[in-house]
Amino acid sequence: MSATDSALEPTVTVAELNRLFLALVDQPERSDASGIDAGARPRFGLHPEDLEGVRALPAHAKARLAAAPVALFTFAVDARAFRARYERSLDPEAWLCPVNLHARHALCLTALFGAWQLARRHPDWLELGFGLAGSEVEMLRELPLSRLPELAPGAAATLSARFASGSRFWPLALRVAGQADPDALRIATLASLHLAGAELTATARAAHA
Repeated sequence: MSATDSALEPTVTVAELNRLFLALVDQPERSDASGIDAGARPRFGLHPEDLEGVRALPAHAKARLAAAPVALFTFAVDARAFRARYERSLDPEAWLCPVNLHARHALCLTALFGAWQLARRHPDWLELGFGLAGSEVEMLRELPLSRLPELAPGAAATLSARFASGSRFWPLALRVAGQADPDALRIATLASLHLAGAELTATARAAHA
């Protein structure tokens, strides 16, 4: 397998995006020219102690945590709103505004591009790896690349840490990520697969309810 091909493998893609998410969470309090979230320290749905745990991890420990087999963040792809805008033929460049310079938009646009590529090569994995519904995966497969940025503002507004509620994933993963025990970290991050599977099952049940 070439380096180009391996870079598109699901686990490689998701590890890069996890690194970007953890870097975003780790950013210190600051204001920016747009004034958005000025002086705020977003929690991304994490408990305060877990948020501080992420920020306290050294770089090598963050890299180990980022290697979890599924995305450690989640966001919503507003397929219904997108299709409505598309059908009404609204200005396709309406999303071009200064707010998209914000770091959340940059992360989500990058993640959406990764998901857009994976939807073409590994659509089944995308539901598990990113926690997207089948309809969202289908939309990404059909979506022209030129229209992908339109989804970024909505995704950025819903960006949050995955598995932050209803489980002990983050406290456990943060604890072992700071230890020099690769086996313990592997077990902890593999728990994300179990949680992702539970999400997928719940989504499937809701769709057939």
